[in-house]
Amino acid sequence: MPVFAVTTAKDANWDHARDIRQQPFFEQHAAFADELVERGVIIIGGPVASEDEDDIALLAVEATDEDSLRSIFGADPWTVHRVFRIKAVREWTLWLNGRSGKAGDNPQSAKPVALLPKCERIVLNLFELVLMLITQFVLASPKAPCYPLDKSAVAYGGKRGDRMADKTVPGVRPDASYQVRSYRYLRIGIVGLLVAIGSAVIYQRVQPNCSLSSVSAYYYTPARSVFVAGLVGLGVCMLALRGLNLAEDIFLNIGGIFAFLVAFVPTGGGSGPCQDPDTRVSASVHDNITALLIVGIVAIALSFILLGIGWNGLEKTHRWWALGEGIFALALWAATLIVTTFYLSWALSYVHYISAISLAVCIIAVAGANAYRHDEAPARGSRLRTGMLSDPAKFLYTWIAAGMLVISLALLVLAVTSVITVYWVEIPVAAMFAIFWTAQTIQLEVESAAPAAR
Repeated sequence: MPVFAVTTAKDANWDHARDIRQQPFFEQHAAFADELVERGVIIIGGPVASEDEDDIALLAVEATDEDSLRSIFGADPWTVHRVFRIKAVREWTLWLNGRSGKAGDNPQSAKPVALLPKCERIVLNLFELVLMLITQFVLASPKAPCYPLDKSAVAYGGKRGDRMADKTVPGVRPDASYQVRSYRYLRIGIVGLLVAIGSAVIYQRVQPNCSLSSVSAYYYTPARSVFVAGLVGLGVCMLALRGLNLAEDIFLNIGGIFAFLVAFVPTGGGSGPCQDPDTRVSASVHDNITALLIVGIVAIALSFILLGIGWNGLEKTHRWWALGEGIFALALWAATLIVTTFYLSWALSYVHYISAISLAVCIIAVAGANAYRHDEAPARGSRLRTGMLSDPAKFLYTWIAAGMLVISLALLVLAVTSVITVYWVEIPVAAMFAIFWTAQTIQLEVESAAPAAR
């Protein structure tokens, strides 16, 4: 098929006071361009330097003829709204194509995308599918408590793992030490993942010309792999962990789901000096979310089945909260399906921000739920009463959680008023949560190891 060199230029509605990515209808235009890349219409392209200040980009485009090419680009939102126009179309005979062949290869047989990246994407998608399947099954199954279980053994006056024959928690092995270790490693894993994401982002930030406005913007830098893997791992840990109380458990589960969406639906960007624009974002989002939806509906169905089986064995309050959580997950699944199927451009513009804010709210809520702990399983010797804050000398994380809330609100006000960028909200909140989580983990270890009063 013939290849054409296409030059685009600014049209009547181009806003000369704004950058290219702040132009009207940019997200819709970007989604349209991503689709053309997926179809193999656009081989390569991007902004080009020119003596004519109206020139925008130079594209290599495959089309049957010039009329067909102009018809294709006539549907571009930027063309429809007169943000840009096709300035010049020239037939281009490609003799050299380093992306898919060597010099002298027949240009008719050249492929716009190399085979290796496509295979890598398939393998990564399969890996993500298996990972999410395992995670969702963990979410669907009853999560046996570990530290509270351990403390119930201590309350009987024995050592950790003793007196399990009393059936305080049905279905738990007499020796619960393996559960305690698993619980401990999951908690430590959350801190490790947050540190990894923060380290990768901060390392990129100190590089020349790489001071970006948000953590999410580093998706388009070499920190991308750690950013995505860290968020997926964080989602796994949050879903797998059982909270120390009902509120914490709910926010951990919901936050874990939003962590996947933050990882799989990136923010718009890629125009910074240190960023590498990803022209296949639309296809990646569609593939990843499709896999998440397939696994999600299976997990949600299993959750309702298991809830129905164990309905009579749950406390009245817990059963209705569990049902509400399942309904919320189903509603979120349905909303994600509708948005990604019919409103993909809108999803690319807003889903990341909605999910990121929701994840931050869940993280702060998890801290708050622990700061306001009830006496469901109090530690020996603690003066913990229903509805009262924990003893600050005993529970340092109570004050850390309160500090997270106050500082987060203050930083959010500064970000909204443009005094600081969102980056300076995200990094401190993540750091405070890591400190809170570490302090709580240490406290739980102390409580679990403490000798019980007889």
